[in-house]
Amino acid sequence: MRLPSSGPITMIRRLAILLLLALLPARAVPAESSLYPVVMNGRFGFVDADGELAIPLKFYYAEEFSEGLAAVWFPPKPFQERGSAVEELAAAGRTVPGGMLSDYRRTGASEPYPKWIGGADCGYVDFAGRTVVQPGRFRMCGRFQEGLARVWREDGAFEGYIDRSGALVIGRTGAYPGFDFSDGLAAQNSGKWYFIGKDGQRAFKYEYDWVTSYHNGVALAANGSPPKMRWLAIDASGKTLKKLSASLLIPWHALAGHIPFEGGFERELSSGLVPECRELGEVAQFRYFDREGTPMPGALNGKRPYFTHAEPFSEGLAAVAYFEGCERIHALIQPTGVPAVRLPSSIHVDGLRFSEGLAAVSFGGSLENGEWRGAKWGYIDTSGKVTIDPRFDQAGPFSRGAAFVVQGRHSGYIDKRGELIWSDGPLVTKTQD
Repeated sequence: MRLPSSGPITMIRRLAILLLLALLPARAVPAESSLYPVVMNGRFGFVDADGELAIPLKFYYAEEFSEGLAAVWFPPKPFQERGSAVEELAAAGRTVPGGMLSDYRRTGASEPYPKWIGGADCGYVDFAGRTVVQPGRFRMCGRFQEGLARVWREDGAFEGYIDRSGALVIGRTGAYPGFDFSDGLAAQNSGKWYFIGKDGQRAFKYEYDWVTSYHNGVALAANGSPPKMRWLAIDASGKTLKKLSASLLIPWHALAGHIPFEGGFERELSSGLVPECRELGEVAQFRYFDREGTPMPGALNGKRPYFTHAEPFSEGLAAVAYFEGCERIHALIQPTGVPAVRLPSSIHVDGLRFSEGLAAVSFGGSLENGEWRGAKWGYIDTSGKVTIDPRFDQAGPFSRGAAFVVQGRHSGYIDKRGELIWSDGPLVTKTQD
């Protein structure tokens, strides 16, 4: 359903929604269960799962809900005088219409830092659109995680962590901004990385040159620089659980959002020849290993210990590439290393991850600087079947039954059938028969 350009929902309906929310138990409807940020005519608001406007189009910029609150930016001047974040982002080289497709929506990974929207103060709104943290104090506002959110002052300095009331509960402890809290701990940096608890105190004495966030009681940490660095798996007390490979595959810019042993495995990267096709020269060689440092058993039925491309596991499957002779094969493998599904070679496996049973995949285009230019995006299920035809220029992961997509100058949300929930204009969708 497309949102009308005029005519917001009626007052009676709004009152009915608010009354229903007031009567429901606090845990009956998660706050972020069905609201999605949208932009029209340079103003941001939120629609529900039916594509109906739930929070008016009045913000300078808006992020997704997290733990019942969404970070929003308020214009310093009326829109007709200043314009909007859409214009600022476009001037900064953002080509996505409306500037809505953040890294989070595109990849599903957590962004290391929130947006800086010039001249606009940020605050937080709840599911009913009420401003619960007023603007005027912060210029950058992060997502709530474990009840706390990172905030930055108007001069750009990292302030610390606030609670849901907006009270500053942990001030800045390091010289640089820290990570979000995860498993009750957050990484901070004063030249070296260390971890603090929710009391703001150091959790343990050890410091590192590189760290990830914690997940299920484990974080990854390293000292030194490649190729001499060596990664460690550490527990919540800083105790080393296992020494890992120096060639662990973790992009430095993704440390904050990296999930240690996602799906049960980490990956290491080396290079070598393909014995069956030496004319290819050296190719990338990826290996999976578990928390004990044990390589994945039975990789490709024991025929070879590596893949020429390997994605993290998601929902029990990982996208890989390997060679049979000189033919490059794309497949989905199980945690045993056994191929579960062989994919058409036209499907790019780069960045393929499942979310709510579907994965955004790209077809065609040309590879430039690590990205497929001119590719079209659609969706496959865990059997490898194309369920939503590749018709989009960009496509994000499914979250709470909806995925953000872009086609030409228009953007919107689709459901798992490929039907439009909302769009800012024409956005052709088609469900695969």
